Amino acid sequence: MQQKEFSLPSCALDLFDPRFTYLTLLPRMERDWATDIVTALAPDSSTPPDRETRRPPAEISSVSGTTLHGNLWKISRLGAADLLKIIAVGSLLGGLDASAFTPDNRRDDCIQQLLRDFSEDDLYLTNHGHAEDGDEESLLSRTFHFSAMTSSLLDVALVAISSSRILVAWRFEQD
Repeated sequence: MQQKEFSLPSCALDLFDPRFTYLTLLPRMERDWATDIVTALAPDSSTPPDRETRRPPAEISSVSGTTLHGNLWKISRLGAADLLKIIAVGSLLGGLDASAFTPDNRRDDCIQQLLRDFSEDDLYLTNHGHAEDGDEESLLSRTFHFSAMTSSLLDVALVAISSSRILVAWRFEQD
């Protein structure tokens, strides 16, 4: 299969702090989307990142396909947009910044740009605990739990999957 080139919107590089986030847009190459993600996360990945992609921290690089499949739950495209707010401005230790609850044209436009190539029918997954509980309307709550996918970091992730691409947005913090 020929690898397509995808680029993150330039606004994403400003919106997502690389000290706490990993963000990439991958071509969908394998039938199992988790294989594509694990391959891209590998420290010696032969999958070339697009020019904007930042390498993930070692703790995230060790996440397996089994972990991804076992810790991610379905949400809607609207839930994915809310989750990107958490990943952009939330703190897993200190809670959400108040700005997550107020409209911000720059941030909200950037989030829509990140999701523009994904439809309502595509698959959106997260390890956010309210998705596990079936309470997607509470994704933007001031307190929440999550199913951490690493052993030494607190983390919350969004994975958006279409037939041709995968968006991975991951927030991580030291406990």
